[in-house]
Amino acid sequence: MSHRLRTGSIPAAVRTVEGAMLLEMNVTLGRGRFGLSMQLSASATCVGLFGKSGAGKSAVFDLISGALQPQSGRIVLNGKILSDSTRGIVMPRELRPVGAAAQIDGAGYDSSGDGFSPPG
Repeated sequence: MSHRLRTGSIPAAVRTVEGAMLLEMNVTLGRGRFGLSMQLSASATCVGLFGKSGAGKSAVFDLISGALQPQSGRIVLNGKILSDSTRGIVMPRELRPVGAAAQIDGAGYDSSGDGFSPPG
């Protein structure tokens, strides 16, 4: 089964905001029955990936963060090479300027109102 992965980024008017990053990817990855081939160039303060379950969103982040290495290709962030299979370059995960906040289902539901007192 093939899934389509879309990328979304902040509108062009925001791309010139200080702090915007340039991400360039041209990679292939194969994991079992899963295959990913992606070419992306995004300049924004925030980039979103949209797709159905199994489309490759997590795999793309894992490639950028260094949790996975592409079979072939190159990943560049702000001019720094994170991975380049042709040149044998792999920046260690701990040196990559990438972060994540995991979504945990149900987190905070029991404590979201703790310490809250409505006005009046």
